[in-house]
Amino acid sequence: MRAAGPLLALAMAVALAVAVAGDASAQAQRPAPPPGEIYAHLRPTFSVRVPPGFTINERYRYTRLGPGKAIEGVAFAIPRAMTEGTNLAADSYVSVEWRDGQRCTLADFLDGATEEAQLSDNGVRWQVGTAGDSGAGNIYEETVHLRGCDAVRSFVHTTNIANYPPGTVRAYDRVALGNAADAIRRSLKWGGR
Repeated sequence: MRAAGPLLALAMAVALAVAVAGDASAQAQRPAPPPGEIYAHLRPTFSVRVPPGFTINERYRYTRLGPGKAIEGVAFAIPRAMTEGTNLAADSYVSVEWRDGQRCTLADFLDGATEEAQLSDNGVRWQVGTAGDSGAGNIYEETVHLRGCDAVRSFVHTTNIANYPPGTVRAYDRVALGNAADAIRRSLKWGGR
């Protein structure tokens, strides 16, 4: 019976490994690397410096353009510390996205861009588009920075603060969130593109 103990332990370890490997949610999100460290993606190859507290979703796909128009990417979810007690929703994120091809426009990444501009930042020229929507007390704001067929998207979902009793919810820190999104974009380095 002594051999049964190690075999049982081995069988339980294998079952646990299979259960965890089969759990897409366990694979889809993981904590960001420690502050100051770099997140590296292999296909396509890119790296970014992820701000503290952000979590990584490597199975992210942008699907708001409709059927058959999904965009591959990696999303960096806003930390709970930025949303807790504020009107910033937990589904807000910054993402790095890509499409195959040589020539893309903002319309390939953003439906109904209301503002378009050019930005030169850290020696990189970006096309910038914004779009927004609202309904039932929810406000959605998107900003896409596009270079070639690669983009950095900020998706910000907030709720109308006027819908809450006074003093129960504070406005989220728009500057801190903008700075975090800019830091991700400025640290982005593509390999072989």
